[in-house]
Amino acid sequence: MRLLFHENMSGAYHLLARPLEDRAAELSLDVSIDRLRDFVRAPALRVEGTLSLEGVATARPCTGKISLRIVNEQRIPYDLRFLGDDGCAYRLCGQRDLTVPKLADALTVLPMSLCDPTAREVGRAVLRFDARTELGQLIRSIRVKVW
Repeated sequence: MRLLFHENMSGAYHLLARPLEDRAAELSLDVSIDRLRDFVRAPALRVEGTLSLEGVATARPCTGKISLRIVNEQRIPYDLRFLGDDGCAYRLCGQRDLTVPKLADALTVLPMSLCDPTAREVGRAVLRFDARTELGQLIRSIRVKVW
């Protein structure tokens, strides 16, 4: 069995060298669970998609995973890798913290860090899932395929 859905987020980021200069950020992900048996053992979702970080990556392919550490840690970490427009490998990492007082924010806001090829943090982003416009699309994108 395979589960698929699509998630879009947008927002802003800044380079740490220029913290007052907000730049546009967009993320479009196809999220999947390939094998239910593997998912039960290690709850993680595979992601493929495109991201744009103004000045760093223009509609670049990205891959990675979303881990579901909900029961014990109340968080959902994202780990994405991509090649920037300069041809260098970058990593975009963040997590949704599922705390009760801010649960609505936790499901719609994703703070992330941008790391350069040496694993040094060079930027910070805040991406948002707009539930008013995107939730219907996300629900309609859910597909279950049985082999």
